Parts: sequence; C-alpha cells; structure tokens
Amino acid sequence: MNISQEAITLLETLVEEKLVNGLKLTTTEYRPVTAYQVSEKGMQFLNSLPNSLFQEINSFVYAPHAPMVDTELLHVSFIQDSFIIKTQSGYSRESSVTDIEDVSYVVSPHIPSCLLTPLAKHFRNNAHRAHEASVGMSNIRDKKFREAVRLSGVKVVVGEWVPLGANGIVQLNDKLNARNRCQGGLFSALIDKTPMDMCFRMAPGLTSVKVIDYKYVRHSNLEVEVVMPEESGIVQIEVLGLHINMDGTIYQGCSMEAIMNRSKDDVSLDFLARVLVDIQLDSNKVLHDLLTGYHRSLLDVMYMKDALNRAKYNIVITEKIHPFKKAMEYADRGWFENEIKQVLGSLQTAEDLSSEDVLILGRDGLLLAGPSSDQLEPYIFHYASLKCREEFVSNLFLRTFVLKEGIEKIHQIIQQHHTDPSNLNRIQSALSEASSNIFQIYEILDYLESVAILDIANLIYRHDSSFIAVLLLLWDSNRSIVFHDGR
Repeated sequence: MNISQEAITLLETLVEEKLVNGLKLTTTEYRPVTAYQVSEKGMQFLNSLPNSLFQEINSFVYAPHAPMVDTELLHVSFIQDSFIIKTQSGYSRESSVTDIEDVSYVVSPHIPSCLLTPLAKHFRNNAHRAHEASVGMSNIRDKKFREAVRLSGVKVVVGEWVPLGANGIVQLNDKLNARNRCQGGLFSALIDKTPMDMCFRMAPGLTSVKVIDYKYVRHSNLEVEVVMPEESGIVQIEVLGLHINMDGTIYQGCSMEAIMNRSKDDVSLDFLARVLVDIQLDSNKVLHDLLTGYHRSLLDVMYMKDALNRAKYNIVITEKIHPFKKAMEYADRGWFENEIKQVLGSLQTAEDLSSEDVLILGRDGLLLAGPSSDQLEPYIFHYASLKCREEFVSNLFLRTFVLKEGIEKIHQIIQQHHTDPSNLNRIQSALSEASSNIFQIYEILDYLESVAILDIANLIYRHDSSFIAVLLLLWDSNRSIVFHDGR
C-alpha cells in the first residue's frame, strides 16, 4: 500500500500525546491491526482550534461538491483487491492507495562475493545503458517530495526463506541444464497441457536465466533477466543476480546504475523505495517460474494462495550516505527517519560500526553504509538469512492459528450435519483440504529443522570494534531465531 510515512509518524505522535486512542486488534488471519479514536483530550484540543482549519478536513471526508451531511460522509470498504470509497447517497470511487508507482531505472545483477565460488562467471554490466533511465518516465503522483538522504554506490538485495532442501537444488540444477554445455534459457511455470500441438501460446512476461556458478547439491548462482510488460514510456532494464541455497535462503540482488535522471552516485531514497517494491514483486514471479510444482504448493499453503505477494527482507549496502551523521541521528522521528522507513520499515536500532561506517536495522530490512561494507558482507548476509527465517516462522505461527480455526468450523458443521443434506459433501471436502494442509505444514517443519547454528568463534578473524559490534548483533539474533521443534 502507498502510505505516507510522515502521516504515520504524526499519528504515532498523537497517540503518544494521548490526543488519540489506539486499540490493538487482530484480523481473521490473526495479523495485528490498530484502530484509532479521538480521545477526550483530543476533543478538547479540537474545540480550541479555529473553524478555518476544518475546511480542508471536510473536503477530504465528504463526497466532492456535496453538502456536509451524514449521507455524504465517505466510508471505506475492501472489495476483491481494491478499496472502495463510497457514501450512503450513492457516490463511489476506487482508491488509488494500492496502485504501484513505477519509475524508470537501470540495474546490473549483483550477488555478494561471499556467496560466489572462485570459478564463478562474470555478471553483465549495464553501466553503459544508464542514460536510458533518464529518458524514461514515471507514474509518481506526488512529484514535489523533499529529500533528506541520498546514497552513492548502492547495491540492494531482497532475501527470503523457502522450504527447499538438497533435492530441490538438484532438481533446479537439472532444470537449468547446469551440468551441460547449453545452460539456462527462458523459463515459465505454465504447463503445456496439449504437448502434441504445434504451438504454445502465452501472455507476455518471461524469465531469462544464465548459470553463473553452482554446486550440484548445495546452491545455484544465476543471472536473471526479467522481461515484464510495463506502462508506455517507463523504461526498466532489470537484470538480477539470484542465489538459491539448499538451506532455503534465497537472495536476489542488483547494483543501481541509474534511477530516472539520477546517477548511481546520487540515489534518492524515494526513488529507491519504488524500485524495491518492483524488484520484490518481480522476484516472486521469477522464483515462481523456477521452483517445482511441489515447492510452489508448499508456498501456496503457507501464504494461503497469495504467495506472489509475499514480503521480502531488504538489504541496502552503500558506499556513502549523504549527509553522513552519527547513526542515532538518523532515528530522529522526523525527516531522516521517515525517508529511511520507506525502505527499512519501522527503525529498531542504529549503530556506529566505526568512524565511517553505520548500520541501521529496521523491521523490514537493514542499511549498511561505509567503505567497510564489502568486508562486513559475510556477517550481514548471515544475519539477513536468520531474519528471513524469523519472518517465515512468524507467518507459519499465524498459519497454524488459521488452520485451527478452520478445523473448529468443520467440527461445528459435523455437529449440525443433520440440518442440511449437502453438509456431508462440505465436511468431506473441508476435511480433505485440512488434512492436506496439515501434512504440508509438517513437511515445512522438517525443512525448518535444518537451521544451522552460527559459530561466532569461527567468524572472528579481526578484533576490530566494528566487526565485534556486528557479531554481537548477529549473536543476539541467532539466539532468538533458532527454531526448536515442539512436537
């Protein structure tokens, strides 16, 4: 959803000042939500304001060009995949809050060197095509945003954990013809249901894959060119590096060459946030084309048939951040933090790793800035792999609650089976689906048990304070994320 970080910060400030009450609730899918209500203190404050300040608010909460009466007050409902804003008198329109804003950009594929073997092939470099982004267009509605933070030499990686295993890697390498002379090719998850026909027709949008290096039962490193249709005028040269590991860790990364008219040494966080959204959605489609039907079915069970919209963990590594400040100065609850939150989510901590390096951790990602970023990559990506597992375990925990509620509903139908002759068919169908889901969740648990424990002692090869700081963060995360089977 396209949400203003400034608005969220101001709303949180109102809650802290007791002007607004925040009621914590859960959805039917057991995800936390917050309902807001103006408090008595807030009402007293509103009564002290001049009437002229309410005119802009009234134009927002009432239908346009309508009298300010209850029947013209706007209400919001969610229908299928869209928010509908309507009134009792009949006015209705679709909200644009879920519209994705695209920008033109050029990226080159990137995988951290710590994940490559010495025999890895070279990735292509699209630096010579950077000028193409400047002639492209965007569909950003608000083009008058302020800039607080700029980045130079940016590499972004999105990570996730999926139930995969060694057999999945073997199947993938065989699918890619990794051991043959003619490797890679164009891939799609579509099934040819009429193999005897002369032609196979499909909608535009394919994944072109080149094998960079592999170990037959351990990992694959790939160069993936994403070819997806875009709006007229938007130019996106999107070639990603893809690392798939047998332990389930998956990274897709790129280095920024240009976004719109901004070069790789002058990257705007506002633009970068929109590029990351695009990369996350496209990376889901890329992986969907490469995984087997069995692994896709595990993800469908896990995310309740919405696997193509699952979130990822963002890793942003940059050579320089402008302006350079002490780490905690970026968590100012103001201009700097609001911009960084677009990429990392709510900020959790910020650490000075040295006089030149800073690490900012958020709910949805991390940002590492400084000249030592390449040396810190092994630690950062181990931490990221643990965060990806943590997010997956959290979703699994919620999924079990949804499954439990579904079983309880089946039990209620069984008790009332005599009230409707068709209940028997519904019971059999629901029990079959629940049994299949339980079986697949147990299989996912088996994959999760393969979580490796990080041995801190083996990673310390320098007694530099910056490395020690990162290791301490990793150690704390490792202790909290390690999965224990409770069966």
